[in-house]
Amino acid sequence: MRRGIREIAGRFFVFGAGATGEKGAIPPEFLEWARKGVSGIVLFSRNLIEPLQVWNLTRLVRELFPFEPFIMSDEEGGDIKRLTTGVTRGINAMGLAATGNPENGRRMTQTIGEELRAVGINTVLSPVLDVNCESGNPIIGSRAFSDQAEKVIEYAKPYAQGFKQSGILTAGKHFPGHGAATVDSHLDLPVVDRSREEIEEHLRPFAALVQEGLLDMIMSAHILYPKISAEPATLSKIFITDIIRNEIGFDGLTITDCMEMNAMKEKFGVEQATVRSFNAGMDLILISHTPELQRKAMDAFVDAVETGEIPYKRVQESVERIERSRSRLTANISRFERPFSLNQVVDFFHGKTDKLDMKLVRESMVLHHGEIQPYKKEERLIVFDFMPFITGIGEENTTAADMKTAFGERFSQFEYYTLPYSESAEAILDRVRGIHARIILITRTRGRSPARKVQSLLNTLCDWFPDNLHVSGRDPYDICVIEHSKAALATFGLSPYQLKGLIQVLSGDWIPKGRMPVSL
Repeated sequence: MRRGIREIAGRFFVFGAGATGEKGAIPPEFLEWARKGVSGIVLFSRNLIEPLQVWNLTRLVRELFPFEPFIMSDEEGGDIKRLTTGVTRGINAMGLAATGNPENGRRMTQTIGEELRAVGINTVLSPVLDVNCESGNPIIGSRAFSDQAEKVIEYAKPYAQGFKQSGILTAGKHFPGHGAATVDSHLDLPVVDRSREEIEEHLRPFAALVQEGLLDMIMSAHILYPKISAEPATLSKIFITDIIRNEIGFDGLTITDCMEMNAMKEKFGVEQATVRSFNAGMDLILISHTPELQRKAMDAFVDAVETGEIPYKRVQESVERIERSRSRLTANISRFERPFSLNQVVDFFHGKTDKLDMKLVRESMVLHHGEIQPYKKEERLIVFDFMPFITGIGEENTTAADMKTAFGERFSQFEYYTLPYSESAEAILDRVRGIHARIILITRTRGRSPARKVQSLLNTLCDWFPDNLHVSGRDPYDICVIEHSKAALATFGLSPYQLKGLIQVLSGDWIPKGRMPVSL
């Protein structure tokens, strides 16, 4: 078998494809990955359009591959959701916690899971189990349930159960916890100066869900804890083998976060990071975008096994775990009567409503302080929308055109400005000086740091327009940046459904009843 490493090398990889093609096109790389026996593929928004197209795509994948592949997608709900058209959108984890009802998470993921099963996606890269204890965190924020481990566990359990009940495999992330970071690992390597004892709260959600049998995979974080290991977690035997396997007792699959993130690619190189992560105890190496890097990583893996840099015992351990996990996919096919036929898919999605999405939106919005007097259609209203910096996580959010349409349909005397998180935004003061109007300030930041860059402008606008409302459209931490706001509303995202809910709140159609799940 040692001589056949080239024939089985693909089993240890999950690849993404189609980064350079048109949205929804069938990536030519799929045939190459199938021939090389790659264990799975990860689908992004670039691959997905609507349910029938996705069903057709995954059907092709199954026809090409010699076994049932892991067909993965980031399906957290809310901002981080790859399939968004014609399906349940859901809300961010922090929004779920704001509803005060953990069963909302189960209902959401069971519904999303059934939809994913119908179109042929069998594995979700969720739940997010990070404890977001850092208000300046630029990458997790409202993707996490809370800043308290106990609340993360309380909401993550039913969330994961919903997917499991729908026959979908789960991957808890980002081990050993990305919640204390102040750097986005897509851009650089985060370093968190905490001891083993100090990260215990961050490990608890993973241990709790493992104990309940709710995780099929654990995804690593590209993050360095120098007091615990000299290696980033993805490359660290201390984290991947000693803690995940020996302490927590997890016997499922370990999978890296994407190796093309700068924390790996720029610091270590994708090829070397592949070898080092596998030696640390990883089973699956995730490379999401670039075929050239995917090929180089697989070649580096083969060379490392053939030269003995990767012990063959390590290969055998991972093969056993991968095939054991793959057997769950085939078992789910029998249990849930998959795959769907074309007629079944059409029938399944026929007549779908937004009832669940709107229920979650209405229960999650939090009025942090103040009171919202209904905005009348004829009143002069100015909306200042501070647009976000988009990172590699590929967030799905409403555009400026969507915002203008939604506000314009409800309010006749409406002005809308999009602004950056930089000093140049202050030019808006010259345009609105002396105007009498009600205003809405919309911020959509990961963490509070971006809003701090325009803190003076935000407070000045509040002073100039005393009848103001701050809408925190993503992470709620920026609420505390605007000290002069008359009222502040947290939506935990601005999906089309949340935008619809926001317009209803502004019009006085209903009152927000959610409760803030984190300390600000």
